[in-house]
Amino acid sequence: MKQVVFLMIFCSLILGEKVFAGKGTGKVLDISVRRDLNILLVRVENYSNHPENGCVTWFHTFAAPYNEPVSKALYAMFLTAMTAEKKVVITGTNQCLLNTGSEEIREANIGPWQN
Repeated sequence: MKQVVFLMIFCSLILGEKVFAGKGTGKVLDISVRRDLNILLVRVENYSNHPENGCVTWFHTFAAPYNEPVSKALYAMFLTAMTAEKKVVITGTNQCLLNTGSEEIREANIGPWQN
């Protein structure tokens, strides 16, 4: 019985945890690669996050470490979207990337899947 009660309490704590990840939708307004900080920075038209998120995000709303292989794909995708004036959807991780006020990118999309 104690194990069942403990499991129920543990599950309620896990499921009840609040996540305040940001989301950006719309056209890509700015892309920046900072070699000294090894980061990719992106700004989109519409960005929303919860005040408890803690990321500053006043200019570049999203970021990714550029030394990760997926970041080069993100960079190419954002350049394509910016050039073609396509809308993107970017979801954050609820974590600010070190040395920036920007939220780390969890996923990004161009096309009808989330637009």
